[in-house]
Amino acid sequence: MTKVAILIDGGYFLKRLPDVRPDVDSKDPKAVANAIEQLVQWHLECFNKVHNASSILQLLYRSFYYDARPYDEKAHLPVSKKPFDYAKTPQAKFRKELFDQLRSRPYFAVRLGEVRRHAPSWILKVRTQEQILKGEIKIDDLTDEDFSPALHLEGCGHAYRP
Repeated sequence: MTKVAILIDGGYFLKRLPDVRPDVDSKDPKAVANAIEQLVQWHLECFNKVHNASSILQLLYRSFYYDARPYDEKAHLPVSKKPFDYAKTPQAKFRKELFDQLRSRPYFAVRLGEVRRHAPSWILKVRTQEQILKGEIKIDDLTDEDFSPALHLEGCGHAYRP
C-alpha cells in the first residue's frame, strides 16, 4: 500500500488561515491544530478516492509541520531603550502551545528551525520609511513601533517577523 507524507509550511499556513478558514479562531492554538488536522484528513480522503483503503489512516505515513521556534531572547527597544522579552509575546506563547498541540496528536511530527537576531539591530518599517521620505514625519518623531527586529531564519535568507 502506498503511504503518503504530508508536509505543512507552518508560517505560510498561519498567514493564510484567516482568509481560507475565517471560521477558525487563528489566535487559539487548539483551534488551529484542529484545522490542521482537518486539512490532513481532507487530503487523505482525496487520496483515498484513488487508492480505496479500508481506513484513510492506512495511507498516512506522517504529517510534518515545519516552522521555526519563536525567538525567545531579551532585548532593548530601539528608541525608548526599555527591556523587551520576546518569549512573553502573544505570538511566542501561541506558537509554543500550537507545537505542543500538534506533537500530542498521532501521526504528527513537528520540525523546527532556528530564528536568530543579527546583533542588536532593528529594521525601519516600510510605511515609516515612506513617511520620512515624503516629509510627513521627522527622525525625532520615531517611536519603538516604527521598527521591527532584524530576525532571520537560520540557514536561509528569509526575514522572520514576530
